[in-house]
Amino acid sequence: MRFFSRGKILISGEYVVLYGARALSVPTRLGQYLEVEEISGKGNISVRSWVNDRSWFSCMMEYPGFSILETNEESVCAFVRELLVAADRLKPGFFSAKKNLTIRSDLQFDTRWGLGSSSSLISNLAWWVDIDPYELFWEISTGSGYDIASARAQGPLIYQLVNSQPLIDPISFDPPYKENIFFVYLGYKQDSQYSVEKFREKIKPDPGVVNMISGISGAFSSR
Repeated sequence: MRFFSRGKILISGEYVVLYGARALSVPTRLGQYLEVEEISGKGNISVRSWVNDRSWFSCMMEYPGFSILETNEESVCAFVRELLVAADRLKPGFFSAKKNLTIRSDLQFDTRWGLGSSSSLISNLAWWVDIDPYELFWEISTGSGYDIASARAQGPLIYQLVNSQPLIDPISFDPPYKENIFFVYLGYKQDSQYSVEKFREKIKPDPGVVNMISGISGAFSSR
């Protein structure tokens, strides 16, 4: 079984999208592949990740319980375990102590670039388990989910949360200044989940600000 999800670039609506603002997001050509092999066994789960064709991360767990047996990156393995536990909670009976799983991910961009290594993995896992990717995302995150929408999009989109539900509007984003748009990695990456939580703690945007940001997204997408 093989799955693919795209990375993302958020053009407008950062953070305020959490409060209902319309955000403009563009999926990237680069993304993440996930391959899964299931064979009879004793519930061993092997997870390995490659980044730009280089081995990056490995982890061995066992089911039930998703106990971590060994890993070379404890924090990454803890995140993957959290995802698998959430998937098991959303679809009881999917995992089995009578089969071994080999899970391999191939990421096409550097994990430090912030293009959606986590969201593309969540999307792929949801495809594999056959569950709603937003439900899986919100099991472990307080984010808006725009990156999940981008992971499965074929082109640019406007994303909005309406009554806590994602509203996705595919658009044509082909501005005359596109040749002058550049994105430069500055050498550091924020922890997205931490940043979202801090934003929620400190700021609740005025409705006027939310409407203004929505208008900016609309202006971008109409050019």
